[in-house]
Amino acid sequence: MFNTAALEQYAANTMVNVKLAIRIAAFPLSVLALSLAFIGVYRALGLPPSDQLVRMADSLMERYGYAIVFVGAFLEATPVVNVYLPGSTVVILAVAFSRRGTLNVFVVLAVATAAFLLAYAFDYAIGRFGWHALIRRLGFGSPLDRARDSILRRGTKWLWLGYVHPNVGALAATASGILRVPFGRFALLSAGAVTCWDAAWGAAAFFGAGIILRFLDMRWLIPFVIAWVIYALVRGMRRGRGKY
Repeated sequence: MFNTAALEQYAANTMVNVKLAIRIAAFPLSVLALSLAFIGVYRALGLPPSDQLVRMADSLMERYGYAIVFVGAFLEATPVVNVYLPGSTVVILAVAFSRRGTLNVFVVLAVATAAFLLAYAFDYAIGRFGWHALIRRLGFGSPLDRARDSILRRGTKWLWLGYVHPNVGALAATASGILRVPFGRFALLSAGAVTCWDAAWGAAAFFGAGIILRFLDMRWLIPFVIAWVIYALVRGMRRGRGKY
């Protein structure tokens, strides 16, 4: 006779694994579908090939590059806004184009650092004067609380880690304002941390410019997303099994 309980348990475990796989793969597969649709529309409309696209971007950077970097960096370090605008991508592309001689890499990094620091000062003011209530209403209360708790546990030195990426840095700066960290100390730590991280990321983007600009060719995007899907599935399934 069949073990009914064992079969039911097997079916239940299978459904859990299937649901877990769908949940993990949903976002990267959506990106893949959108990428394929974009490439189809791109070709149907007869839009410029990748090499011409690089030349167009090169010309745009040559004319407005530093202004684009400043605006992109400032918006990337602004809470909520940075979720929807790829400011870091703009800065990285600007550094990559500087390898081609379009821009001066040191000026790009200086402009980006200045914009980040100005935005973080603005974020600090948001927390200090109670304007962070709007951030909570927009659904970002939990990340903000985690940033605040990290500062409470580890002290303001955690800002060095928080500024590894502007999205986290924006929350860390806002949390510093909420905790009323003395502005002088906040500004000094921010200046040191942002300068170091910008130099590190800038060096990576400068020496990896060839790879970065190659991603403007859509043919490279599909293998990248497929690899992402496989990695996300494997990693997510391993973590998911530990929860069930």
